[in-house]
Amino acid sequence: MNKSELEEWVAQQVAEEIQNEIDANLLADLLRTMEKPKLIWKEHEHRPLVLHAALEYTHGAVTQTGLRETDMDPVQEWCEKSKCGVRISFDMFKFKSRAEITAFLLVWA
Repeated sequence: MNKSELEEWVAQQVAEEIQNEIDANLLADLLRTMEKPKLIWKEHEHRPLVLHAALEYTHGAVTQTGLRETDMDPVQEWCEKSKCGVRISFDMFKFKSRAEITAFLLVWA
């Protein structure tokens, strides 16, 4: 291998390494944006002792968009078994007292 071939080979290796690093960084960024959002609970503004579910995304947005029945089913099952809270709509649960809300949040927050 002569000098120019060696230089070309080294340049190609460096270019491949840089591309691999760029690809790895892009993939890591993509995976961060695809993280499953966290289910959070917020007190309803106008209904006392009612919590509603929302999704908190890693980029900071909080929304009900994206909630599915499969997100709510385990919560409802737990409420029924523990007799702590009642599901009153797709994403809302009503409680008898602040103590019930505290118990609920200890499990689901």
